[in-house]
Amino acid sequence: MKDVPKVEQLESYLADKILEQEAIKKQLEKLRTDKEKETQMTQQKYEQDMKAMREEMQNKFQQILAKIDTARLR
Repeated sequence: MKDVPKVEQLESYLADKILEQEAIKKQLEKLRTDKEKETQMTQQKYEQDMKAMREEMQNKFQQILAKIDTARLR
């Protein structure tokens, strides 16, 4: 009977494990939140870059059209 853990020791062990599990859950939730923020920021940057590229292409197209002498085409 000496080798059998006491109830208090088991309770303490289980309480520690529960606390450990809660800490892991909090870490996991923080990682998820951080990943969602990172994904959102990446998507916003992509959308901004695409908008800028479209505007640049539109400006270049307008410059090309302005350079074309429509009188010569007739």
